[in-house]
Amino acid sequence: MTIKLIRVGNSMGIRLPKKVIEQFNFTDEIDAEIKKEGLLLKKKKVPRNPRTGWKNRILREIEKGGYPEILIPDNIENEFDKSEWQW
Repeated sequence: MTIKLIRVGNSMGIRLPKKVIEQFNFTDEIDAEIKKEGLLLKKKKVPRNPRTGWKNRILREIEKGGYPEILIPDNIENEFDKSEWQW
């Protein structure tokens, strides 16, 4: 496929055909990776929620009769808290 470059101010851009946009599910942003062979355009990855699966893991532990690990301890202390604070 040949695509012509389009002047955009001092830069240049490309216009992707609708079929390509639909085929790869491109949205407002895409990832562009510079390769030795040329430029690779990829669908932008949606960041994964870091807490995915927590609820299910906790519920499984409760069903087994156990208590889930405490993700954040009740008491978070450090040396600064012990020595530097004056009350």
